[in-house]
Amino acid sequence: MDLPTAAPDTFVENTHLAPRFGLIEFIRRVRADQLSTLVPELFGRNMIYNRILFLHSFLINKPEYIEHVLLTNHGNYSKSQFLRRMLGPVLGDGLLTSEGELWRRQRRIAAPAFHNKRIAGFVDTFGSCAQATLARWRTLPQPFDVTAEMMGLTLDIIARTMFSTDVRGEVEAVRRLMERGVLRRPVGSEFRRAWFLLVLDRWFTAFA
Repeated sequence: MDLPTAAPDTFVENTHLAPRFGLIEFIRRVRADQLSTLVPELFGRNMIYNRILFLHSFLINKPEYIEHVLLTNHGNYSKSQFLRRMLGPVLGDGLLTSEGELWRRQRRIAAPAFHNKRIAGFVDTFGSCAQATLARWRTLPQPFDVTAEMMGLTLDIIARTMFSTDVRGEVEAVRRLMERGVLRRPVGSEFRRAWFLLVLDRWFTAFA
């Protein structure tokens, strides 16, 4: 008797990625530079599965998968309570944190600002802001904080394209306000709890 065979285009995606670092090295990287824990292999797969104790998550890189989650079938995917507690104190009930009818209403209001033709008109502004930032970097006499610089560039672009306003002189004040909001107790505690769970999970996964 012939056994049934899978269709030629049917396959099971390999979503597992073995940990690259041991416990001590992982903790050191988290403390020194959290981005260094995001190894290049993470972005070479279509999808990566990760488990933080009882929390399950997927990192999606393939454009078709991203379209399925964010556009085609977005109704099946809700925002996590963790995300809301992290970003809520800073962003309120905005597009990144809201759900259901509130999200749809806000999206309809914001949609005209992101029309293809309108975005195309922003390209010159993107380029001029980037060139001005690069020119200023060349004049800096010592190493500088790239995170703060990129936040300033992003704020400058948003202010120019969305509000036709130059806010370069206010970047430092905005940065202080954002840090004050992000470091408030509820958000800070969620960050610490998330990293603690992540450290435990990576260690158990590596040595299990």
